[in-house]
Amino acid sequence: MWLVAIEEYLVGLVAETNDWYTVIYERLFYAGGGRSEKYLCTFTKTGSFLSRLQIASFVYAGTGIGFSVARVPWFTATSGTVFSTDRIEVNSDEDMRLYRISCEGIIHPVR
Repeated sequence: MWLVAIEEYLVGLVAETNDWYTVIYERLFYAGGGRSEKYLCTFTKTGSFLSRLQIASFVYAGTGIGFSVARVPWFTATSGTVFSTDRIEVNSDEDMRLYRISCEGIIHPVR
């Protein structure tokens, strides 16, 4: 049986308007080799949740062969870049997706 330890912490403030603010927070999981997820979240100035988007992650996916021909851990990864509230880019192994934050503080995909 695995014991799952989860830690969550604030990474930092990304953007702020008169009505809402945007932060990044991370969740760490310590079961089955480890996993990390980073989220871009928007909240009202009174602290009410508005929207959330997973912008980065890594997940332990087994082992592979390293440069020294030794077994090394291998992780699948998703990465994101916040250029501005109008352009948020999330890249995974399969594709790249664009998002933006509306004037109301809601994260939407760009079509």
